[in-house]
Amino acid sequence: MRRSTCLTDCALALFCVLLWVPIASGQQTSAAYTAPAARTAQPSAAAAGQSAPAQAQNQRESSYICSDSYSDRQTSRTTFYRTGVFQAAASLQTISDAWDRYVIKTYHLPDEPGPNCVRAPSDPAGQQYTQTYMDQSAQAHKAVIVHVDWKYVPDQDVRPPAESPSGLALGYCSSNSVEPPIYVSDIFGTNISVQGGDTSQIGNDYYQYLKQKYAYKSTSNYPVGCPIFRSRSSAEASKQKLETQWKQTHQQVIETGWKWVIPPGTPVQRPLSH
Repeated sequence: MRRSTCLTDCALALFCVLLWVPIASGQQTSAAYTAPAARTAQPSAAAAGQSAPAQAQNQRESSYICSDSYSDRQTSRTTFYRTGVFQAAASLQTISDAWDRYVIKTYHLPDEPGPNCVRAPSDPAGQQYTQTYMDQSAQAHKAVIVHVDWKYVPDQDVRPPAESPSGLALGYCSSNSVEPPIYVSDIFGTNISVQGGDTSQIGNDYYQYLKQKYAYKSTSNYPVGCPIFRSRSSAEASKQKLETQWKQTHQQVIETGWKWVIPPGTPVQRPLSH
């Protein structure tokens, strides 16, 4: 399973929309339209010499729109989640973090990096065009579209207590669910930041393990998947949910007990740039 943010075709399409709307409407605008970019840590209120309330008061209100997409490897179905355009006086980082927590909790998505919030046009015609274009782009990719009634409010900026004091993600691996039996690993620690990173080495190690111990064979380009999570509770919930779904469809699930072992001297991965 995979979460993405349409940071390829959809992001490029949205970027073109935001540039094209004021031109097509024959209007000039002072709004700063930016393409989706990697979310980077914002300076803290203390570092800026201001309290959080003071920062919020000094932040000018702007138009935003958020989206997220989830591709289910088992069903090959992609779901595209999109908000309407809303006004908020907060940083893009703050809004993106709040949206991330909301979609994870509400739609039970994997706790993986991937939310996408961007500035939206300030005029109603541009806002409507942007939303229509995003939906059409999703439809072109045969995605199921879910319109989410969500907008940022300040109390969403309160982060839940961290369950991973080390700041490193946890994960598990499973073999391709369309080629049963399905081999599932135990939950393990990683050298990957909770903000995201590359799991290809983990996946390759698990694939080699399955081939050696179970003579596992796969014709898929993605013979195994290894999602990562910010906390053990999130990893356990995701694993349990998938195993329940597989068993309900009478697929054999084999618990391998495998755990990835971080190679000695392996540095902590920096977050991926989207």
